[in-house]
Amino acid sequence: MSDYSYTRYLVNRNNQIEFTDKAWEDFAGQNGGEKLMNEMVLYRDISSFISCARCQELYDMLINSVRGTRKAIEFPFRCDSPDMRRFMKMEMIPLDQEKIEFTSYTEKEEARPPIYLLDISVPRSEEIITICSWCKRIKTDNAHWLDMEEAVEKMELFNSNCLPKLSHGICSSCFETVMKKIG
Repeated sequence: MSDYSYTRYLVNRNNQIEFTDKAWEDFAGQNGGEKLMNEMVLYRDISSFISCARCQELYDMLINSVRGTRKAIEFPFRCDSPDMRRFMKMEMIPLDQEKIEFTSYTEKEEARPPIYLLDISVPRSEEIITICSWCKRIKTDNAHWLDMEEAVEKMELFNSNCLPKLSHGICSSCFETVMKKIG
């Protein structure tokens, strides 16, 4: 298990990130996330970090539910690196003054041979493929969602000079799982 079994950040009533803990900084620094260091994220709207419109809408619903019910919500997600599968859990906890604490827990890590599709330093083509923001499955041409290793092989992604760009989305299975948490 890594040195950062959990990371924490706070979002204020305007949905701006107003605090990140040291584990956040460490995780970002060790995973090529220099653009996610404290000085780059503080007082920015959380939605500015979510590129998928459907995911952004889902996060808005989660935030509104936590604020409206004053009850915590938790859900599973993945935060993989090229050589590591990370099975995580996100907990959103209501605080005073309409703030929400987001805590991400690492539940399990599995080493794997590198998947260069996840390496941000690898040159990219103009082709775009969609990866689920929650489970890291890849949407294939025929709209099926496959585990990353299977999709890389089936789509023959390493048979070209450049890998495709990744666009984040959410598969129907993960969407349903998160919607059940909202109620």
